[in-house]
Amino acid sequence: MQNIYDDMNKLITNLNKEEAVVQFKEINKEIHKEENKELYGKIQEFQSINLEINNYSMMGENVPENIENRSKELYNELIKNEIALKYFEKEMELTNLITNLNTSLLKEISKIYEV
Repeated sequence: MQNIYDDMNKLITNLNKEEAVVQFKEINKEIHKEENKELYGKIQEFQSINLEINNYSMMGENVPENIENRSKELYNELIKNEIALKYFEKEMELTNLITNLNTSLLKEISKIYEV
């Protein structure tokens, strides 16, 4: 009988071979290069601001105009950069993969609790 942890290790191995993961790792390395330090800082700022915007939205509060404007400003700047644009595309592909895996796993786990 195969151990469930062996199956998990196989899943992890296969996940790391998945095209979305490989491509994200490549572009992630690219934005972390010294010559892209400023770009990486802007990406981090953009992501941080968007988390803040999501928090306001989840609490049912209006997003302050200065925060919303800064997010738009950074977005408009970043999408003009080929590396940043590719980073966001690959990050979205990775997020979709992870979401699909989580959905499938949680669906099966919920069946354990069914009567």
